[in-house]
Amino acid sequence: MILKQNSGSINKEWEQPKVGSYKAVCVDIIDKGFVETEYKGEKKSQHKVRLVWQLDAETSAGEPMLAGRTVTLSMGKNAKLREILTSWRGRDFTAQEMSAGFDLERVIGAQAQVIINEFKTEEGETRSFVDNVLRPEEGQSIEPNPAYKRMKDRESWIEPGQEVAVADDVEVPF
Repeated sequence: MILKQNSGSINKEWEQPKVGSYKAVCVDIIDKGFVETEYKGEKKSQHKVRLVWQLDAETSAGEPMLAGRTVTLSMGKNAKLREILTSWRGRDFTAQEMSAGFDLERVIGAQAQVIINEFKTEEGETRSFVDNVLRPEEGQSIEPNPAYKRMKDRESWIEPGQEVAVADDVEVPF
């Protein structure tokens, strides 16, 4: 059997939300660690996080549908994370708030309106993504699925930057 590196394509079984606006609640922030990126020919390492929302829509199996957005962990004036949080809050951060810092964990459980859009991959496949996050409707209350377990709380989770221990006493025949 020949093993090849995964092309990075998304699991075909994952049901993507349709384009539109959804009531949502933030259920996870996944620290992806430092990721090598390239933009306009320039390569760099950036700290990325993925925000995950549970939508007011269901999969064909009746499970709550999830949608996410991976962004650079930065609150710079032009940073996508700051743009999302500003839109979601309905106002920008004050200088005092910026100097005090913002605990991203505060958005877990926060209500939102999530705008889903789509794009075509290089392979010609259609993918959906969180295009924007807005303030929730007044009185909105989406309850997070109690069965959802945050990524950092799963047994299989390895913190970014941590090495996986390999037993020294295991012989490798090749």
